[in-house]
Amino acid sequence: MHWTLPELSIETFGGRPARKMLTGGPHPDKAVRSVVRDPRPDCPLEERYKRLRFTYEGAVVSHSRDGRRWVEYPDNPLWRIPSDAFHVL
Repeated sequence: MHWTLPELSIETFGGRPARKMLTGGPHPDKAVRSVVRDPRPDCPLEERYKRLRFTYEGAVVSHSRDGRRWVEYPDNPLWRIPSDAFHVL
């Protein structure tokens, strides 16, 4: 398998396009992002990728069809826990 990291250009960092960085919300420099691909055959395509990211407001959950454009869970932040480490395992 060969994979080339795409030039996303959907986030900025330090006032410049961050071509290889997923969105981090209002504090992209502090956002911890954890992304997984759901391999189950019955998983809806719109939810194929799932993301958990930490923000100062709490843990934010979202899903995506392609891993580039994300739809946030309407009740975010899902957890209002003061922490600096969230990861999907």
